[in-house]
Amino acid sequence: MSKLVFSLFLLLSAFSFSQDYSELDHTVRNYPNYETLTELALLIQNDFKTDEEQVRAAFVWVTHNISYYQSLSEVFKPREKFVYYSEYGKKYQIRKSELKRIDQVLKTKRGVCYDYSLLLNEICSLLDFPSKVLSGIAKTTIEKASVEQLYKNHTWNAVHINGTWQLMDATWGSGYWDLKKDIFVKKFQKHFFFTTPSDFIKDHFPGKEQWQLLNEPILVKSFMESPIFYPNYFLKKVELVSDTQGIWEVTKNQELRISFNNLPKRYSLQYSLDGFQQRKRVRVKKLHRRSYLSILKLRKKIKSDTYLTLFLENKPILDFKLRPKPN
Repeated sequence: MSKLVFSLFLLLSAFSFSQDYSELDHTVRNYPNYETLTELALLIQNDFKTDEEQVRAAFVWVTHNISYYQSLSEVFKPREKFVYYSEYGKKYQIRKSELKRIDQVLKTKRGVCYDYSLLLNEICSLLDFPSKVLSGIAKTTIEKASVEQLYKNHTWNAVHINGTWQLMDATWGSGYWDLKKDIFVKKFQKHFFFTTPSDFIKDHFPGKEQWQLLNEPILVKSFMESPIFYPNYFLKKVELVSDTQGIWEVTKNQELRISFNNLPKRYSLQYSLDGFQQRKRVRVKKLHRRSYLSILKLRKKIKSDTYLTLFLENKPILDFKLRPKPN
């Protein structure tokens, strides 16, 4: 996965899961260095009793101890080739490669998204929880969906506890890539642990539809053309009107209207264009108890595709793509 995936998380506020894990997180971050995951799993089982706590401990350990690779040459390594003559031989070679990779990550404490997912999957298995490494599309920009351009660029995990599958992304949970400084910055993002399927699908589209974990799965076109949602959107319980598009055609009067079903009591909104620091105030009208209309009057004429970032209390919550109206 490219550095660009991480650039979106600069200045993000982490989404807080409903349970308070502060004491658990502190304990796990102070664990000594382990040479094998078996030792780690035994300690987790000894320290924490509930299934949820044990999986949380595994997630925190991976996000705290593993850092993303520091250069693109490390990210795009040649793929290992397998030679096998039976299905058993194929599985043997894959498992051998996985164990080799896990051992390397434990030694270097670095990896890419697949390494994070593989490590977390292995710990969950040692803790006796069914776990999956899922692959798919991680969305960091809004684009018109094109089958020719779509490709899997990310991996994450699903774990089965208490009778249900839960989603988590240890890579995005561990930090972000600072494009200006060209370094990986470790910053724990709680939003990506046990994220609800309806929120997870906003930026993670699995290769297999069943792993959306939704009663009504969405199409890739809807996924790619929806807005970019920042964790603070969920933290502040903001709710866009359903089916709000992420790509907007700017009218001649340079005015945009965005409707919400819910905003927090304090809903001072601002916007900026193409990441510029200068922000403009957004007028908000409360129409009904749970209905709000924001009106953005653009002072700059849009001549080409432009990104608009919406801020709530000076923190980014949404990105939209603006396109000039055809002549």
